[in-house]
Amino acid sequence: MGGLNNGAAVAGGSPANHLHSDAIVKTTTDTPSVSPSPFNFSEGGRGRRSSSSLEKVVERRRRRMIKNRESAARSRARKQAYTLELEAEVAKLRELNQELRKKQEEFLEMQKNQIFETMNKPWGGKRRCLRRTLTGPCPPVKSGLPNSSGYVPQMQLMLSLAIS
Repeated sequence: MGGLNNGAAVAGGSPANHLHSDAIVKTTTDTPSVSPSPFNFSEGGRGRRSSSSLEKVVERRRRRMIKNRESAARSRARKQAYTLELEAEVAKLRELNQELRKKQEEFLEMQKNQIFETMNKPWGGKRRCLRRTLTGPCPPVKSGLPNSSGYVPQMQLMLSLAIS
């Protein structure tokens, strides 16, 4: 990077603006008539820039560096804001996850209690199977057994099938 150093202009950066380390232009009146520059001004072509154009280049470079720093600062601020937003979302989702796990645990406990209550009732878990046989008329069962036309043997058969 270039800049002004004690009255001497030093160019740096791109190869087109790069000067040899021995080629320093002094802006004081002590400048000798023979320049230590490796460039020959009398031949034309690409030589050293005049001090005003060199100052313009240095000023442009300085402005570009300032803009770059400001842009980098804005980028860091955006990144930090985004990171904070993501961290807040993570915290919220963890809290929601914990709440849902707690609800699931309560639901499973409630379901387990309902199963135990059902098993502890007089009819136990077979009540659903027996509901139809206890509430409705029984269709006649045709078999070769004696007394198969009676209601009691049919009921006993259905109960034995439902329990087993």
